[in-house]
Amino acid sequence: MTPSPWPKSDRASIEAFYGTHRLGLDGTPSASWQRENLVLLQTPFPLRLSWEPATTVNRVRCHRRVADSLDRVLRAVLASYATVEAVRAARVDLFGGVYQFRRISGKKALSFH
Repeated sequence: MTPSPWPKSDRASIEAFYGTHRLGLDGTPSASWQRENLVLLQTPFPLRLSWEPATTVNRVRCHRRVADSLDRVLRAVLASYATVEAVRAARVDLFGGVYQFRRISGKKALSFH
């Protein structure tokens, strides 16, 4: 069995895989860290926001380490359902987000989002 390239769910494995955030003076990821690590991925079909289904997005911001895999998954979904209408009818187009910088509520530690 080939080992998974994805990190385990512990903080050390995740930081080893994705790297550690470099924060700016305002406490959010620095512009240089964002340029080096985040990419905008054009989606092969519109994604509806799960909390506001009337709103669609055609691009998502994600870490560069997951962009190729996410693109392949979304393209496979479209290929499997054959049409955007079939994807939407199956509600597979509902999107809850990818990368989101935030701290664990009430703590200094960063969330895994």
